[in-house]
Amino acid sequence: MEHPLSITWVIGERKDKIEYRSLVETVTAEMDIGSSPQSTFPDSLNGKLVNIKPELLQQLKFGRGVAVAFSGKAYKFSRLESDGSFELRKDW
Repeated sequence: MEHPLSITWVIGERKDKIEYRSLVETVTAEMDIGSSPQSTFPDSLNGKLVNIKPELLQQLKFGRGVAVAFSGKAYKFSRLESDGSFELRKDW
């Protein structure tokens, strides 16, 4: 089932260490979790990004401070492959 992921990353930092983040990129991910969980969220999610531009995939693989939101919960990529397959881990 396809689900939207909202993703940002660090694009700069002020002298006082405050980070500037990118605009939100919404990408589609194919994940076998059924409809969006309502009460419990898994600590990790596996799936594959679909129809993603190669430039954006490179940014997500190698960018600084990449943060992923899924159904209002914060995750980070623990693995992101060149074909778009990934594993997300909760960002406590």
